[in-house]
Amino acid sequence: MPVSERVKELHESVTEDTVYSIVTEIISNSEMVVVKATVSLGDRVFTGHSQATWGEGMMGKVALEVAETSAVGRALGFA
Repeated sequence: MPVSERVKELHESVTEDTVYSIVTEIISNSEMVVVKATVSLGDRVFTGHSQATWGEGMMGKVALEVAETSAVGRALGFA
């Protein structure tokens, strides 16, 4: 499932009184980008990590965005 669909599903599944958040943190932004995403749903917390390399492949110019999106997708998958 694409990450955008996972985010949409999250928004549709929570009730008005549910406290939730998606927070990302750049762990490393050198040759290798490493991003940690944390999804909080009430008192439950789920994390996902991802990495991407600058300059590699078609997505090498947007390695940060690729790593962040993947990390969010992984955290939502765990949720």
